[in-house]
Amino acid sequence: MADRFAPPASVVVRTMGKDRLAQCDLGGFADWAEATPDTRDTREKNDDWAGASFKDAQKFIRSGDLPGVAASDKYLSDMESITPASRKWRIVPALAGGAVNVGAYLASSPMSMRIRQRMVAEGAPLTVFCDIVSSGGIGAKSLQKRGAAVLALVRALSINRPVTVYAVAGMKDSRANGSAFVMVNIPQPLDLARAAFMLAHPAAVRQLAYACGPRLHGHDANGSLHWAWDDCDRYRRVGCKLYADAIGVDAADCLFVPPPHMNDAVMDNPAKWLADMMQKYGGALEEAA
Repeated sequence: MADRFAPPASVVVRTMGKDRLAQCDLGGFADWAEATPDTRDTREKNDDWAGASFKDAQKFIRSGDLPGVAASDKYLSDMESITPASRKWRIVPALAGGAVNVGAYLASSPMSMRIRQRMVAEGAPLTVFCDIVSSGGIGAKSLQKRGAAVLALVRALSINRPVTVYAVAGMKDSRANGSAFVMVNIPQPLDLARAAFMLAHPAAVRQLAYACGPRLHGHDANGSLHWAWDDCDRYRRVGCKLYADAIGVDAADCLFVPPPHMNDAVMDNPAKWLADMMQKYGGALEEAA
């Protein structure tokens, strides 16, 4: 008999001791959400707390969240005066310039001169894991503000370096011995509307991931969820390595945006948080030849 709790084949589940980790892309997560019954308790049925109803969330994972894109647009616009793009000078062929390319000149090439030109400096690849879980006391509007800032960061980073993005959710059902982790890959180039839903809309986690996660341990969701391992501090410390190991990348080449508490830098001052993150992960202005 088929396991009624098993996710669709588009979701890959692995066992890590007592824990379970599910990995999928946006389409796989949509399949999983659509196959998951609406069985949660009153708290998760509070649409104001979740930002949308369960049925609407099942639709948004397919259609996306355009208001979330608009909110990230504003952050990007504000960032232009705060954070410079990562650029450097390169020597490129030209019709006219300050130095002769002797080989090109002898070959009668019209591009026989060289000039220095400022170009975007492509950095090393970066994997971003954004945890969309949060303290239950944080309102939907605050989570939307936080998510819009995260989406703006991902979009800004993608200009300067190859970026891989995952929306992740770590949780523990009180009835399960182990924790459950959900990883949803958001492919590049970004589908902005759907990326905005996953990263910036609280219903992505409070309606969908919270419904799917407990099923990895054979339970319908009933709202009895806690931080992963019942220890948020531990999760914040080692979450990056957990997800990096799951996809076979070096945690040193990753950025982990941990789940927010009531007071969180990205919600308290999004502009400063964005500038700090771009300074650390986006690169400063290069002037070297």
